[in-house]
Amino acid sequence: MTNMLYVLWVSAYNSTFLLCYKLIENFVWGDVKVQYVDDKTSAKKPKNTDLSVIDPSVSVPSALTAVNNNSLVLFLVANLLTGVINMSYDTLDSSDWSGILVLMGYTFILSTFTMVLYHLGIKLR
Repeated sequence: MTNMLYVLWVSAYNSTFLLCYKLIENFVWGDVKVQYVDDKTSAKKPKNTDLSVIDPSVSVPSALTAVNNNSLVLFLVANLLTGVINMSYDTLDSSDWSGILVLMGYTFILSTFTMVLYHLGIKLR
């Protein structure tokens, strides 16, 4: 019974976050514009009815594309940066706010690094 309650809690928690992410995505990028046409009711056919030909650059955020292009390099740089932080900063005795600042700086550095590689057109796989 205890495991079932845990499974339900984790499922509800993750479903809530997925719903929030979907709502944010719809708010920021809007709904996908797809037109379904029936041959019997419409005399005019659209030029492209194949959904696999939709341009992915329109619906995929550039940050996600940047991470996908350089995922191995980003992983290696993140591991090196984690090692530098752990060796130069006393993480066990730090306060909550300093830990949050370290995480925000860590995220900013990795995001900037990835986006710079993306905008320079560098793909390291």
